[in-house]
Amino acid sequence: MMAVNLAAFDLYWTEEDTIMASDIDGGNVTEIFNGENMHGFAVDVAVADDFIYWTDNAGVSDAGGVWRAERDGSNAELFIENDGNISNPQFLAIDDVNGKIYVSDWVNGIFVAELADGSGLANVANPAASNTGIALRGDDEILSLSAAGENTALYSTDVNTGSTSTVTTSLLGNHQQYGLVYAPDTDMAYVTNFADGTLVTYDFADDDVQYLRGGFSNLLGAKLSPSGTHILLVERGLGVSVYQISDGQVERIVPGDAHFGVAASVDPADIETFDDRILYRDDFSGGEPNGWFFEFEPAS
Repeated sequence: MMAVNLAAFDLYWTEEDTIMASDIDGGNVTEIFNGENMHGFAVDVAVADDFIYWTDNAGVSDAGGVWRAERDGSNAELFIENDGNISNPQFLAIDDVNGKIYVSDWVNGIFVAELADGSGLANVANPAASNTGIALRGDDEILSLSAAGENTALYSTDVNTGSTSTVTTSLLGNHQQYGLVYAPDTDMAYVTNFADGTLVTYDFADDDVQYLRGGFSNLLGAKLSPSGTHILLVERGLGVSVYQISDGQVERIVPGDAHFGVAASVDPADIETFDDRILYRDDFSGGEPNGWFFEFEPAS
């Protein structure tokens, strides 16, 4: 295990079993953790005031868990050990107010533990056969995704009772939804599709699913910036990109071998007009687009 004792960073992402960090503009890229003691690869990374957390995914049959380190990557430790229940950890959500950390497991559902020390691990619910992205909606509700098979859906779970309901089964595109973001200011969820390279939104007020943006490649992890102005996105093998919620502009801020997860402790700067890539739909049948294409206009 290696760590670099530097000041805390703004942006964090995973590269296989390595945790990378940089300034929010992509400067000062640094490897802050080399996971030679990990069991597998890092799926997701999350950031709090003093620590970063990441999932160690070693597959169903081997031990995985959740790691924690200081914001500069130092003092890394296995924070939540695999106890036979978390067998294939995926994504993380942090509830700073109530001092909880939530972990999705591909096979066994959603778990919660104490943020202070990782104790009290308990299963909240198991909404799907392939649990991926999770996000908090208020203090008592957690949203989650399934990513494989015909049961791809967005779910809502009451964290107090474990009661789960299906929000929508119309997330559009192929069944490879992984990244999930919830924006409280607009009461909207954002979902990434790995196969299609699209960002989709679900509006809770209107019960409506829409394509927002296409043209991505190998789109996986997603996190909301602290003020809710941007969504950080991982395009596997290409780098970390930023989606600006106000106008849909996109910019890649860190090119490189990003793998799965991303998190930020500050908001990215406003994106100047980068391109006018628009995703058009020509028809829907059974909730799926029969055709869609991109139109590019010169940046202004």
